[in-house]
Amino acid sequence: MTAGDISGSCGLRFVAGLALCFALAAPGFAQQGYPSKPVKFITGVPPGGPSDFVSRLIAEGLTVSLGQPVVVENRPGGGTTIGQAAVATAAPDGYTIGLISNAPTTAAPLLQKLPYEPTGFTPIALVADVPLMVLVQPSMGVKTLGELVARVKASPGKFNYASDGVGSSTHLGFELLKIRAGSLDVTHIPFKGTAEILMGYGSNDVQMSITGVQAALGTVRDGRIQALAITGPNRLPALPDVPTMKEADVPALRGVNLSSWFAVAGPAGLPADIQIRLYRDIVAYLSKPEVKTRMESAGGLTVLTGSPQDLSRLISDSTAQWKETIEKANIRIQN
Repeated sequence: MTAGDISGSCGLRFVAGLALCFALAAPGFAQQGYPSKPVKFITGVPPGGPSDFVSRLIAEGLTVSLGQPVVVENRPGGGTTIGQAAVATAAPDGYTIGLISNAPTTAAPLLQKLPYEPTGFTPIALVADVPLMVLVQPSMGVKTLGELVARVKASPGKFNYASDGVGSSTHLGFELLKIRAGSLDVTHIPFKGTAEILMGYGSNDVQMSITGVQAALGTVRDGRIQALAITGPNRLPALPDVPTMKEADVPALRGVNLSSWFAVAGPAGLPADIQIRLYRDIVAYLSKPEVKTRMESAGGLTVLTGSPQDLSRLISDSTAQWKETIEKANIRIQN
């Protein structure tokens, strides 16, 4: 199941169970008086950007519903793994939660030693999906994924692709695309971030990449970079002529899931009543039309309202996908 699939069905499946859980959990809330002090919300990025935006939006909503300040704490570094480690190793009392995302949660523990595993969190809510785009240098003269695959196969080893770094979603995503398209021979060049990648396109040092929509939208619109596909389930209003991966003219690529999702989680062992309370409050806030509009206007973020069970399943599926990709692409473990 992809994050896009979850967005349309997750809330419905969990509603009946939630009603019973709320009834059972209510006495627990009253006994422990949660929360009785401010809650820390950790995000593994510096201020600014989609992750920080989502974190602050959710903290804003929880501050009202919980009746206590929910304070965002930025802990950047390690491709957000420093921030996620701070969440995973916190006391499971509900006073430290945070934002987790696909690659740092499901792929990073497979590539390096970290103080957490994919299962080392208490899932609370799946909250957003950020579509990515498959981009190419316009000078390559290709307009579709099929044309790109044919061009690369005709000149093995000639082209490169850029990523945000080893183990990032943009790295593993492109490796998955290479595998599914028939073991494409393209050289990986890791960069320090999206800004550097976009500069690489300008200097003709980068031929292709998988990059976030928000960062690349302007350069695609003005023709400096060619977008071949959107990884999300639907075409974007801002780029209506760019097809989705499901519409790819390469059948083997239509099932590729490159979802870049955001979720809220706590440390393992978080009490069930607190988990349910936080999920209920987050979903109620994200379901407001004005909040959805704010998310969508912040670079095409898609609001999700996935339950703890949905998030747990997505973590498991994503981990399995990246494990297979890492093994087939022979990506070296970093210790």
